[in-house]
Amino acid sequence: MGRSRTGFAANRGALNPPQIAKYIIKSASQVKNNSTSFSDDTHLFIVFPNRASVYDIELVAFVTGPDAANFKSTWVGSGGLTASSYRNCLGATANASFSIYDTQMQNRAEALSGIVDYGTNPPYVTCIREKFLVSTTSAMSKLQWQWAQNTATASDTTVLISSYIIAQEIRLFS
Repeated sequence: MGRSRTGFAANRGALNPPQIAKYIIKSASQVKNNSTSFSDDTHLFIVFPNRASVYDIELVAFVTGPDAANFKSTWVGSGGLTASSYRNCLGATANASFSIYDTQMQNRAEALSGIVDYGTNPPYVTCIREKFLVSTTSAMSKLQWQWAQNTATASDTTVLISSYIIAQEIRLFS
């Protein structure tokens, strides 16, 4: 038995209105050289409103760097922030023997604070995408993207201007 057209229309008001997505675009490129230590990206972080909610997060980062270095990604949540799902991580594998434009891609699940290695290969720009859900409480919550070279190399690895994060508040169907 399916829902009747009338029944569906009567329940329409129960659907939550769509929430407006907010975004942050990196306004300047950031460089790491000869360092495997994670540090905060200077632009790609979110400070959430002081209320309990769930957010759909998407990171798109454009990265250049030497084959030998590659790079790695992780997230740090503070305040009342917790992961509500694994991260879906999509990008070039960290394999210096192939060019990123024709190498295998990885599509894997990782915990919020887990480390994901991605490949770089000059002169091409690597694009990675990470998507996941987080929950916040009424406490001040912050989500910070961190990155570093995977192997310390005396050449620049750069997260480029125009990399971005989109955050959209979502609600559970009731």
